[in-house]
Order: sequence, then C-alpha cells, then structure tokens
Amino acid sequence: MYATYESDGRKFIAHTPAKALAQLGARLRLGETSRLIELRVAKQDFNHARITFQLTRYAPDFLKRGIHQRLVKGGGTIDCADQKVAAWVTKGP
Repeated sequence: MYATYESDGRKFIAHTPAKALAQLGARLRLGETSRLIELRVAKQDFNHARITFQLTRYAPDFLKRGIHQRLVKGGGTIDCADQKVAAWVTKGP
C-alpha cells in the first residue's frame, strides 16, 4: 500500500505498485521534489523491516493549494524476502 495524506485534505491511496508509481510520476512532472531528513530502520519480523522517516516536500502547486509547510512524516514496511516496498505512508505537508 502507498498512501499520502496532505494538509489541504487531499489524500491518495494505492494498493498496486503501478498505481503508486503513476502518482509519483505525475507529482514529479508537476515539479515536486523531496529531501530525506531522517530515516530509522528497525526489525519488524524475520522477513520485514519497519522504517520511519521525515522529509521535506516542495511543489509549485502547494502555494495555490494553501500548503505553506514542507515537513512530512511517514513510515513503511520493507519486504526483505521479496526485496520490495510493502507499505509507504506519508502525512503532510
């Protein structure tokens, strides 16, 4: 699962990698950039790692949408056995 919850009330939830990648591509085409500030990784179970992170996001459309902050918090799960991102959720800006 990939999900974003933004401060202007918009949200996007995808349950397939193709849909998530399409959304990420669309945001990149809109000029969005992100910068990783902090990343923490911990064992979840034998085959999974739990991650938490903070990053900044900026996109030219944020001001029009009333978004003035840039800090994002998030978390996810890495499936180590299949070498895939199993979940990725962000909240903000």
